[in-house]
Amino acid sequence: MSDRDWIIYIECCPEGVVLYPAHIEFPVDALTAPPEKNGLLAAVRQMIERRQATLRPGDVPYRPEVRFLVRPGSLRTFHSTYPALDFLPVPKTRQNLAAEDDVRSVMQ
Repeated sequence: MSDRDWIIYIECCPEGVVLYPAHIEFPVDALTAPPEKNGLLAAVRQMIERRQATLRPGDVPYRPEVRFLVRPGSLRTFHSTYPALDFLPVPKTRQNLAAEDDVRSVMQ
C-alpha cells in the first residue's frame, strides 16, 4: 500500500452502519435517503475533501477507497448502503467479517 492509498471503513451491522475512524453511526432507515439528504454520503465526502485539502500544491492526491466490513446478518444493510455511496467516484470493496472479528484489528 502506498502512503497515498487510504481506506475508509464502513462496518455494516443489522441495525445500521458505523463509519470509521470517527465511529459515527447511521441507522438503516437513514441509508436510503436521497443523495442531498444522505448523512453517510455527506460524511464520507467531507472526510475525503478534508484529507485532500491537507495536500500542498504539487502533492500527489490521496487515493480513497471505501471498504464495507459486512457482519453476519447484515447483507440487507450492505445492499442499502452501497447504492447510497454510488455517487462517490472512488473504488468500493467488500470484506465479510465473522461475528467475533474486531473491527479495529481488521483496520490495521
